Amino acid sequence: MKFAGREKEYSDSELRKALEENGLEVGRLASEGRFRFVSEGDPLDGRAEDLRRLMREEASSGRTIWASFDWTEAVDLQTALGQQEEMARIVDESQLVIKTALLEELSDLWPSEERRRARAAHSGTVWLSDQGLDLGRFVPLPQG
Repeated sequence: MKFAGREKEYSDSELRKALEENGLEVGRLASEGRFRFVSEGDPLDGRAEDLRRLMREEASSGRTIWASFDWTEAVDLQTALGQQEEMARIVDESQLVIKTALLEELSDLWPSEERRRARAAHSGTVWLSDQGLDLGRFVPLPQG
């Protein structure tokens, strides 16, 4: 499920075309009932209710839900982490995989302390830019 909200700059057909051009077989997946765009509310107000609604709709399918949320407008670290924590609680209860993404130029607006905090708040991060791919894993230091 690709969640597309009020913040989107492109139509679903433009997003579909871009995904196809980048190798995702959206047409085939959609015809098999395995891909769809889902309208969401205001991304800054939280996404957990949108996710719960989707889970109720898909409950009888028995399939694992892969949900993709992106921020393309300014979002502060507290809001982003709060939403991710709320979605993590939902993930613990069900067959669900969630990916959230943030444009680099938005996180560049955060102070360096907040960027470090964001990386430490996740067990793993994927940083994709024009320069390359950075895969990071956060492992807490042992106590004592």
